[in-house]
Amino acid sequence: KYLFSGLLKCGVCGGNMVVVTSKKKGSSFVCGLHRTRGDVGCTNQLRIDREMVETVLLSKISERILTSGAIDRIVKKANEKLKKLTSGKESDVSKLRSEQQNLEEEIDNLAKFIMKGIQSESIANLLAEKERGLNAIKRRIDEFGLQTPAEGQQIPAAWVRERIEDLKGLFEQYPEKIYLIRQEIKKGLIERIVMRPSLCKSDQQGYVAEVNADPLSLLGTTSTVSLIGHSATGSRTP
Repeated sequence: KYLFSGLLKCGVCGGNMVVVTSKKKGSSFVCGLHRTRGDVGCTNQLRIDREMVETVLLSKISERILTSGAIDRIVKKANEKLKKLTSGKESDVSKLRSEQQNLEEEIDNLAKFIMKGIQSESIANLLAEKERGLNAIKRRIDEFGLQTPAEGQQIPAAWVRERIEDLKGLFEQYPEKIYLIRQEIKKGLIERIVMRPSLCKSDQQGYVAEVNADPLSLLGTTSTVSLIGHSATGSRTP
C-alpha cells in the first residue's frame, strides 16, 4: 500500500517499520515491534511522518544513487563481471571443442571400417554411441553461446544512462506515479533501508536512513548511502 512497505527496517531491533495513522498526526512510520510489544520488543519509540520520509528518501536516492557520476562505476563493475563469465566460457568451450574433434575422428575411423566391409554389431553400436556423444557436446557448445556473453561483449554506458534517466523522471512524478515507482523499487533497486534514530540538524530528533541500493539490479553487490532526513521532527509514540 505504501511506497517503502517492507523495506524500512528499524536500526535498533532490525524489525520492520510500519505505518500507523491518527487524526491528529496523520500517517507515520514507527517500529513495528515497539508498536505491538512496547519497550520489551524494542526501545525505539520514535515516530516520523510517512510522507516526509517518502519524499526525502526519493529525492536523496535520485541525487546520490541515480546520478551520471554513478554510471561509470556501474558500467565498470558490470563489465568486469561479464569479462569473468566470458573467460570461464572460453576455457569450457575449448575443452568441449577438443572432445568434439576427438569424437569426430573416432567416428570417421569407424565409418572407414564399415566402408571396407568390416561390419559387426559391436562396431555399429559403438558408432551410434559416439554419434550420440558428439550430438550432446554440440548441444552444450550451443548452450554456452546462448547463456554466456560473447567475447568482448559489454554493457553500453548509453543504455545505463537512459535507464537511470527514466528512473529519475519517474521518481520526479511522485506521488502521482507512486504505484509505478513502488514497482521499480520492488524489482530490486532498493534492498533495504535501515532507519537509525539520531539527532539531526538543529538537535532535532529524527532518523538517519542507510539505503542499501543496487542501481538497475545490475550488480552483484550493494552500496550503502547514509541519508539524513534533516527536515524531520520526531515525537515519541504513546
